[in-house]
Amino acid sequence: MQSNCRLALAIGLTLWLALPGGQAQAQEIPEEKEMLRLSAEGAGLYKNGRYQEAIQKFEKAYEFVPEANILFNLGRCHQSLGRVEEAIAYYQRFIA
Repeated sequence: MQSNCRLALAIGLTLWLALPGGQAQAQEIPEEKEMLRLSAEGAGLYKNGRYQEAIQKFEKAYEFVPEANILFNLGRCHQSLGRVEEAIAYYQRFIA
């Protein structure tokens, strides 16, 4: 049950990052703004089925600010590409 709550939270955070209003709420920390920008770009690419490009954006975003929801997004991208082992590894890191 707890992992379902975490999954729901991660999905909510992912959607929040993809919405324009979510970005406007960010603090003025340059690294965080860049992470949010890259995450939003990654979310858009994911929605358009461009999973490999989304992976690149999410990886760069994670370098700026290592947010757990980015690990979840990376897992979804790898899962969509059929890379089950990589997806599981990212989901495990997300849960940890």
